[in-house]
Amino acid sequence: MGIYTVAMAQQFLGNPSAIHATGSAHPGGADQEAFVTMTYDSGARASLLISGIATLAQLASCSFEHAQLSLDAPFLVPSGLQLQTKDFYPTGEHWLDTTGVVGHEGLSYQATWFAHYVSQGLVESPVHTHADVIAVLEALEEIVKQVTGGAPLP
Repeated sequence: MGIYTVAMAQQFLGNPSAIHATGSAHPGGADQEAFVTMTYDSGARASLLISGIATLAQLASCSFEHAQLSLDAPFLVPSGLQLQTKDFYPTGEHWLDTTGVVGHEGLSYQATWFAHYVSQGLVESPVHTHADVIAVLEALEEIVKQVTGGAPLP
């Protein structure tokens, strides 16, 4: 259920102080769609739409005080990004991934960094620590609990 969306929100904003999720569950009990708002002690918030039943645009954007960052679809694999002002007629830059690495071939980047960390004797990524991974899973668990009403999966 939406691990990329939750992990991206965490990477930009940290761990949420509160999660509110509504949605629907499959008759078998598993979550199938969620509308999530995560709030943070800083006052920031993340709004996520995650669906296993509807085809969504797979876009991601982050709005900051003076700029907006948008990741092209599908945001979870190599694509492109735009950094723009928040003006009514925004200006900015657009970068497109032209490496030729497409789709899930982008997992090769993760494998390369994993090998780099191992070669340095590291036992975890300094970018996504074990604690970060667990926090994402805990957030996902809370989302599923709220969407399914806390019913255990069969």
